[in-house]
Amino acid sequence: PGLPVSERGYLIAHGLGHHLLHRGSLGLGRSGRPRVMSCGGLLNRGRATRLEREADIFAAYLLVTDGRLNDALVQGWVQEDDDPVLALALEFAVPEELLRERLVYQGINC
Repeated sequence: PGLPVSERGYLIAHGLGHHLLHRGSLGLGRSGRPRVMSCGGLLNRGRATRLEREADIFAAYLLVTDGRLNDALVQGWVQEDDDPVLALALEFAVPEELLRERLVYQGINC
């Protein structure tokens, strides 16, 4: 409760990415119980970075699809805005940093 809509959508998409991409890769810990995510990532920090990045990429493509992004970029209103990245982030209701990353994946430097 209290999170902006853009943050909620991102967190849901990020979590869905973990579920779909990593559900079999977490394995079991020493106790025989499944490993769990903690606030600092997985217990194995080197692996957490890759898994978090993959979940972020999944979220970026789920929330900002190629078709919708290309349609928005073709429209002139984006280029006329003082901060086109912020305008696009608001249009897609995603965090600005996620939109910046998504543009980089699309090959657009901002």
